[in-house]
Amino acid sequence: MPTQKEELQLNTQQDMSSEDIYVLKKLFTEYVSLYRLELNSGKYEILRLVENTNAKQLVGEEHTIFADYDEFTRRYADAFVPETEQEEFLDWHKCENLKKRLQEKESLTYYYHSVSKDGKDSYYEAYAVKGKADGKNFYIFLGYRNVDVILYKEKAIQEQLQKALDEAKLSNEIIEAIAKSYQYISRIDIAKDWFEEIANRDAENMNYKKSGEVFSGNRNVCKKLVAEEYQEAFLKFTDITTLPVRMKNEETIVMEYQMKDGNWHKLRFIEKKRDKDGNLTHVLCAIRSISDVKKKEQELLHQVAEARKDAALKSQFLSNMSHDIRTPLNGIIGMTKIADCYPDNPEIQKKCREKLLESARHLVSMVNDILDMNKQVKKRLIMLWTGKNRS
Repeated sequence: MPTQKEELQLNTQQDMSSEDIYVLKKLFTEYVSLYRLELNSGKYEILRLVENTNAKQLVGEEHTIFADYDEFTRRYADAFVPETEQEEFLDWHKCENLKKRLQEKESLTYYYHSVSKDGKDSYYEAYAVKGKADGKNFYIFLGYRNVDVILYKEKAIQEQLQKALDEAKLSNEIIEAIAKSYQYISRIDIAKDWFEEIANRDAENMNYKKSGEVFSGNRNVCKKLVAEEYQEAFLKFTDITTLPVRMKNEETIVMEYQMKDGNWHKLRFIEKKRDKDGNLTHVLCAIRSISDVKKKEQELLHQVAEARKDAALKSQFLSNMSHDIRTPLNGIIGMTKIADCYPDNPEIQKKCREKLLESARHLVSMVNDILDMNKQVKKRLIMLWTGKNRS
């Protein structure tokens, strides 16, 4: 893992300025852990690893490196992944499988469930991006981030940006790999109300002009593409005339919004340049698709609602059953008392035993119904926490 003293060796042929690269380097710090992995051999190196994470507990302060990444993920799965989900987790992380998938794609995303030593449930996003590949080596970059509470943890992530940059500066190859997670990047001159596109990996859906006025460009994009309920907030957030005030003490601000086609985007303004008085003059605009994360959030909320509905039904069921169960119990008690009153009458004794047996069978049937209901509710709760419920 790079130390604070290690510096990035930037590519001198990079077509962006050093300030652009400085800002791009901040993008990778969304991830709590980051690895550079060679898929043919399984050898890997830890590029970033935040304190108080399960992976940090596994490797320790010395950053223990296991025989290969397959061994690393096996150790992690044994320690932190629920047993019922380990097979899927290991299948996705297996170097051989990652290589097959990334030969056809630029990146891969995977969500999984992790349980800490103290029993805390968390959900994570694994994001794999191609690095350099030749006949001998096939490098990728593999990052992980927590997606439990993205909305209110976003601020904490931003506060870690500068600290992470001071601790470790990575190579230009890493910068380019992380930049691939953003569909669109442009630089903006606030005073001139002018933007220039730096990168657009999704030109089909983000068919924007290469350069032009920010104000008119934002209005056109908003009217044509942004969902109506987010248009007012979008225009307010992208108003660059207010950016110097809003970012006076901030290096980056972010907004999430929905498009008319149903997809979700995250737009981030990042400090690029300030004047001698500290006033913001230039920013970088980076847009990333977060539809997968939003879909997962909605699925989890749906599953929680279903679990609550199941619990309510179970409570009502048990309330009704507790009332109904009294009938066969009272019948058993009554027949027992009658039989005690006629110990020498075989005919009455026989009738009492028949009624007792009938009431007992009815009681057993109701108890079985209760047990079946309890089993079904437990099954749905397990499916909720393991993320397997697709209903």
